[in-house]
Amino acid sequence: MAGTLCRGEFFELILRLVAQRSPKQLVSGHLEEFMQVYIYPQYNNSSILSTRKELRDSKQLNQLLHDNMRGLTEIFSDCREPFKGFTRQSATRLLSPLADADGTPFIPDFHRQFVYSQMTNLKDRDEAQAYGQLEYVEYLELLCRAARVHWLQEHEEAAPVHEAVFALLKMVWEHRAAEQLNAKPGEPESNNVRDKRGKI
Repeated sequence: MAGTLCRGEFFELILRLVAQRSPKQLVSGHLEEFMQVYIYPQYNNSSILSTRKELRDSKQLNQLLHDNMRGLTEIFSDCREPFKGFTRQSATRLLSPLADADGTPFIPDFHRQFVYSQMTNLKDRDEAQAYGQLEYVEYLELLCRAARVHWLQEHEEAAPVHEAVFALLKMVWEHRAAEQLNAKPGEPESNNVRDKRGKI
């Protein structure tokens, strides 16, 4: 993908930066210092992995996703682009009900949420195009991340992640039902998100 680096290229970039800062000394002698100052703080302050752990450890969230697996799978299949898979455009189209009337995306830095949802591609140099699409488990993580951000925008306070995801899925379900049945969002037949209480 244009404008991106695979891991090998990223590591080379770091080594070049270290060498440029200490042109007359061995890179190995300054690499650890460079990592301590510039790389580790970014890594340690990142919420990417901690958020992923929170999502995976939530029993209520996992139950919610399990109860709605059929509908989530249908959405994933419907939004996939021919020969491209579930791309950023697919995600934008799926979450379009949450956009403002003028088309402004419903969450800032949507690109970041898309990227944060991705797992590492072990063959990123040869298969860089894989970073342009999401696998099913990554798609689920994107929905959860988007739900957290959208909830905070709407309520200005955090909520249990399963509640935020439930609210997001309800909005997506209603919008899809309205499109398919030519019904108004909010009518009873458009509410088909399930949780442990059943269909609501």
